[in-house]
Amino acid sequence: MSVKFSAVSQILAKIDSPPGLRSKPDAGDLEGSFDQWFDGGAIRTVTGWTEYHFADGTLAVVPTTPTLQVEVRMPSGVYLTISEQSNAPTNFQLVGH
Repeated sequence: MSVKFSAVSQILAKIDSPPGLRSKPDAGDLEGSFDQWFDGGAIRTVTGWTEYHFADGTLAVVPTTPTLQVEVRMPSGVYLTISEQSNAPTNFQLVGH
């Protein structure tokens, strides 16, 4: 299984700025116990994290932490984690810098 960068970037963009964010569902929105809805998904806020449920079955969990972190389960079952690190690993070198 493989995940395209474009799919990940679209998820991250919707987490950053949910399109059409609203406090009540519109016709055709995801059903369930959500706190907010957006075009293509819904948001559930839980103590310690926020869940982004997407219409295609993708689930993203963003913990309440001072650093960037997100865990994503794609509809295919692929699991991704993106997290901010304080320092790059010693084996990570930028060429020419």
